[in-house]
Amino acid sequence: MPGFRVAITTLGCKVNQADSDALADAFRRAGCRVVDAHSPADAYVVNTCTVTLVADRKARKLVRGVAQANPQAVVAVTGCYAEGAGRTLFEQMPEVDVVRGTRDRAEVPEAVLLELRWRQAMGLLTPVDSGPPPERRVRAMLKVQDGCNHVCGYCIVPSVRGRQRSRTIPELVAEAEEKVAQGVRELVVCGIRVGAYGWDFAGRRGSRFRPLLALLEALAGVEGLRRLRLSSILPLDVGPDLFRVMADLSPVCEHFHLPLQSGDDGVLRRMGRGYTTRRFRELAGQAREAMPGLCLATDVLVGYPGETAEEFDHTLRFCREVAFGDMHVFPYSVRPGTRAAELADDVPVAEKQARVRALLEIRDELRRRQHEAMVGRDVEVLVEERSGGRLTGLSRDYLRVEATGAAELGALAQVRIDAISADGAGGRLLGGRRGAAVAS
Repeated sequence: MPGFRVAITTLGCKVNQADSDALADAFRRAGCRVVDAHSPADAYVVNTCTVTLVADRKARKLVRGVAQANPQAVVAVTGCYAEGAGRTLFEQMPEVDVVRGTRDRAEVPEAVLLELRWRQAMGLLTPVDSGPPPERRVRAMLKVQDGCNHVCGYCIVPSVRGRQRSRTIPELVAEAEEKVAQGVRELVVCGIRVGAYGWDFAGRRGSRFRPLLALLEALAGVEGLRRLRLSSILPLDVGPDLFRVMADLSPVCEHFHLPLQSGDDGVLRRMGRGYTTRRFRELAGQAREAMPGLCLATDVLVGYPGETAEEFDHTLRFCREVAFGDMHVFPYSVRPGTRAAELADDVPVAEKQARVRALLEIRDELRRRQHEAMVGRDVEVLVEERSGGRLTGLSRDYLRVEATGAAELGALAQVRIDAISADGAGGRLLGGRRGAAVAS
């Protein structure tokens, strides 16, 4: 076995994280040691994102920085940017040794290992010392599908990810069982269009929600799996039936991401989103009715071509009304190859930045209000890290909690919240029968 150390850096979404996890597993099966991205390594893999021009620049800067800091290491680039416009650029960069996109990502481990073995044979590489083993992970991504058949005006992802492709339930259950056997206690169900899971299955019949419902029911039955969490899911793909099943399955967490993008119907039409603010409002209400205490997160894109000050004001008011638990806010940037690229990018950069700041102020206000309501409450926390008599982890509704006390890694600990911060909360581990950490 080669025993090489490999570091993987992931940019972008949870689907990219799931892809990186799959690469890490492949390297481990080949006898490699997967280490933290900032640790010394023989090879560095950068899994890129191309959702915005900022993401492209970040990827290029990161790759150059990794290569300069580690001149003897093999540098590999994969992901969406390497599949799209960035592929030619990376192939022309002398500091990059391996380039694979989304369609040939599975070739990365073999290509990297071939380069490492050649350098070792030529005396150009002395493998880095292995060091202590990393602490096991208790949360992991489960990628259930890839690709998207719905093309929004601004989105380049369908071009680099391709059309809808779903994995089978037996395959996903087997992967879930394997991850649980490795110590994982929470799985995040992710994909490019999770709500369309199974629509591409031959001979599919019945409700369009049925494949996803069947998948959630099957995963909820995996022995030893304590939590299931849904990642981003389009408003087009959710409804009361899905919310009811989520509420009935005890491992499913009261948290998911429903991307809004704009709180103005005119902008939504120009984006090609396929729903209205009225429909979104109904969905948010139905979800909260089915799952009391739900944390509903969202994405908002500001400065889309033609977005007026009045239209943006509609978005501000809508976000306040819905009272999102969290908001990811992005300024629009032109993506060549999209329909929006043919439109005039007529909102000045300074105005886009001002609109981002205005929405972030609302996000911070809403987040602070919700966090303050948690003080004095007891929450269940999945213990992800332990150090110096303290533990950290996520609550079911995605609150990052740091608490005093000792509990096993992967335990479900009962924590009483006694303080809040901009990013989470602090508290103390409860003892006794009611509040003790639950062994996994």
